[in-house]
Amino acid sequence: GVFQTDAEAAAYVDKNGNRIQPKAKAGDLKFVDLNEDGVIGEGDYEFRGNAMPKVTYAFSAGFTYKKFTFDMMLQGSYGAKIFNAYKYTTLNESMSNFNRSSDILKALDGPTYDVPRISQSDPNNNFGTISDWYLESGSYLRMKNISVGYSFTDLLRKINYFNDRKSSLDVTLSCDNLFTITKYSGIDPEVGGVGFDCGQYPISRTISLAVKLKF
Repeated sequence: GVFQTDAEAAAYVDKNGNRIQPKAKAGDLKFVDLNEDGVIGEGDYEFRGNAMPKVTYAFSAGFTYKKFTFDMMLQGSYGAKIFNAYKYTTLNESMSNFNRSSDILKALDGPTYDVPRISQSDPNNNFGTISDWYLESGSYLRMKNISVGYSFTDLLRKINYFNDRKSSLDVTLSCDNLFTITKYSGIDPEVGGVGFDCGQYPISRTISLAVKLKF
């Protein structure tokens, strides 16, 4: 969690009464002393999930009604954990060579603090400590493709030239990656099997118009 007050941070002590995080203040992350040695370190790591999804799936459907056609495909995965390293560069004030995310303003929303307090020195090592604050669900549902088509053939054949040649005209409007439903706070939950997101460029949304004319 997050320390709500300076007094709460000071009260976080080991069995001998020594502070476990001596530089912590209100708004700093609270790390679990898992092995109870009074120090936050490698002995406090534990397994917290897998980068590989438990389920990957896709669903496609389509229909034709008179002159209309409709096709769609949904695609997604469930159960993967993503290490959102993008937080380190965009929410960390000690990283002076990167732009900031607007989410850094949440550090001002005390005392709950969705983002650790703003500090150029980061004395509590909020960002330098590997913790499950970076770990998020990578489950998502994406509209991978959707297309709508219409046949203008009957209209086209009202012109004698095209009617004599048995011409046809079909127009299709399609979109790839129209939207994504996810709780992941990073740019794109589809970061691959490594499960490590350092801010790679997201999948593009593409809108295209196709015209098929036969004459």
